[in-house]
Amino acid sequence: FSDANGKQYLQEFSFQPLTLATTIPDSLRQTELALQLAGIEDGQAIRMVLTDTSRNGEGIDRTDTVKGGMIRVKTAELASLVPGPIHLELMRDSRVPLRQTTAEGGRMTLSYSLRREFTLNR
Repeated sequence: FSDANGKQYLQEFSFQPLTLATTIPDSLRQTELALQLAGIEDGQAIRMVLTDTSRNGEGIDRTDTVKGGMIRVKTAELASLVPGPIHLELMRDSRVPLRQTTAEGGRMTLSYSLRREFTLNR
């Protein structure tokens, strides 16, 4: 980063993408869905959004904590979705502590997003 006066600030970070350790089949029944994750530690927060194609559906939009390397979508939650195409998005934001900052301060946030689609059946 270069400030308005041309002073350069260097910040190193590592990129560890969020990935699914298991494959989501193209078609699922409305039973509990366990998503095994990689690239994330237990205790970290993941925002999970599942939406269907119905006009009236609100979908699922919540933040969950990774436990045992996974997050779960309960059967009752999946039952709130209309069967058919489902869009799944998992998101994680992490802040990187800055070694050098301007007098005004600053922050660095890394955002990761993973998207999948599948068909939900009753």
